[in-house]
Amino acid sequence: MSFLIMWFSGFMFLSPIISISATNWLFFWVGMEMGVLSLLPIIYNHGTLLVSESSMKYFLVQSVASILMFFGGVMIFMLLTFGWLSESFMFISLLLKMGLFPLHFWVIPVLSGLWYPQIGLILIPLKVPPLALINYISFNDMIMIIFYLAAVFSMWGGGLLGNNLSNIRGMISASSIAHTGWLIISIYVGKMWCYYLVYSFVLILTLSFIWINNYLMSGLLVLSLSGLPPFIMFSMKYLVVWGLVMDGFSVLSLLVVVLSAVVSLNFYLKSSYSFMLNKKKGGLNVGVMFMTMNLIGGLILLMYI
Repeated sequence: MSFLIMWFSGFMFLSPIISISATNWLFFWVGMEMGVLSLLPIIYNHGTLLVSESSMKYFLVQSVASILMFFGGVMIFMLLTFGWLSESFMFISLLLKMGLFPLHFWVIPVLSGLWYPQIGLILIPLKVPPLALINYISFNDMIMIIFYLAAVFSMWGGGLLGNNLSNIRGMISASSIAHTGWLIISIYVGKMWCYYLVYSFVLILTLSFIWINNYLMSGLLVLSLSGLPPFIMFSMKYLVVWGLVMDGFSVLSLLVVVLSAVVSLNFYLKSSYSFMLNKKKGGLNVGVMFMTMNLIGGLILLMYI
């Protein structure tokens, strides 16, 4: 790895820290954009045509979202105008940046053309600032209701899209759309960072074992990503649903959320099955510790929920 790539990698991992620790709106925005700009040289380092095309799509989408967010942020934080226009700018920019319904159109085309480490960089560190911003801003009730609906449609949309995709990068892309919906729902019950940390842990392991062609461990980790019990992501989804119950959400709202997980489960099982049938399964010795943590962690969380 060249010195410049290491330099840009450091900036990219520093950017979420700058954003969440910023006391000024402008510094928050600069930190977030620094992460996006630092990612582009890392992606271009591989130099293939497909990767370059995906990086250009990602840059264009994030640029539009950044412009909308900048104008919305200036109106809200500097001009102190909490009108429908400023909140709409901010709301649309967050939907676009995070790939939430109905602005999730870029997620699958972009991620399908990238390498697994690059997918992890987009889905893990670069999601921290937008999630933190949603927590910081007090949107009006109508915007929060629309956020909830966008999250639910993302959960369903991710599941339905995943069922129509046959490649593993497409599966991970559809999974990220669905899990982003779960992340937004978890904000309503105060469990967003808990869900984010566990999801990031499982996703890093999944991408790592796919990258090294350990298909047996990859298949097991895809099951964990699906939220199938007794894996650790089941505990997180259970925690979110239980929080909705405690907050008095309607039975219909709960049913829609739970059924979305069932719809997604189909393509997770399909992907896991294809991994398990692969002749180059790989050994268990490398991943035994991580899988044990995954299983035991899920059971421990269930005990204390």
